[in-house]
Amino acid sequence: MNKANIKCPRCHSNKLYKFGLNKQANQKYQCTQCKRQFALGDGDGLPKLNYPKCPMCGKGTYLHHSYKYYNRYKCN
Repeated sequence: MNKANIKCPRCHSNKLYKFGLNKQANQKYQCTQCKRQFALGDGDGLPKLNYPKCPMCGKGTYLHHSYKYYNRYKCN
């Protein structure tokens, strides 16, 4: 992939520089705007979300608000 086509998955900036290799020997990059580190082929660079299921209906939930000592989830 051409370096001009690579963009940061967080802020979509194209101002990147090479930042070594990951464990799979893929080139890592770091964004100069938001300091996000990522490698091509990492998906979108976000961790998998393991939010709890709704206790009332069993549907998935989303993070409504993150407090200092706990998180509040809402039903989808």
